[in-house]
Amino acid sequence: MDKREERLSESEWEYVTRAGPSTAYYWGDEIGRGHAHYWEDKKGTVPVGRCPPNPWGLHDMLGNVLEWTQDCWNEGYRDAPTDGSAWTVGDCASLVCRGNTSAARDAYETTVARFNLGFRLART
Repeated sequence: MDKREERLSESEWEYVTRAGPSTAYYWGDEIGRGHAHYWEDKKGTVPVGRCPPNPWGLHDMLGNVLEWTQDCWNEGYRDAPTDGSAWTVGDCASLVCRGNTSAARDAYETTVARFNLGFRLART
């Protein structure tokens, strides 16, 4: 199995991060305090579980670190898969990373290592 296949697809990541609502954050549209750890404000990452879980029991889906997904980078969503699977065409030297808000996305080359860049494994 390709290591990329062990991670959430971009679509799966957004689904579990929103945990239902279509707002910017699972708790609403305002960033607020106490829901997520934003390292820009606190100058570093923290251990998982410091903030309350989302409604589905998942901790730290927003803030703390960006998370790699399976998806190759594409500038927008034109021709993206609609079934939740990973987008495996495009700039595959760079993968989609998610983490600050439910909709924010960025790309990093697969050779990049940063203190605030990680991944989340999924269990089926």
